[in-house]
Amino acid sequence: METQPLTTEIKFDLVIPGILAEHHLEAQRKAKEAYMMTLLKYGDISTGRAARLLDIPRVELIDSMGSYSISLFDETMTG
Repeated sequence: METQPLTTEIKFDLVIPGILAEHHLEAQRKAKEAYMMTLLKYGDISTGRAARLLDIPRVELIDSMGSYSISLFDETMTG
């Protein structure tokens, strides 16, 4: 089965008064991280690609994988 490149846009229409900008930015970053980790979990992307998309060092991504119960040595990961 051949896959096609997908463009993903995730938009939240939430109005939450009184949120500090730094908290808002952290929440956005964590949402993107969770999305990448889900793709990584299913082997849709490699750790290198996920790290590049998140603009973080690969070693930092690997350290974060445990928080999402993803093993670096998971047999289902094909990248």
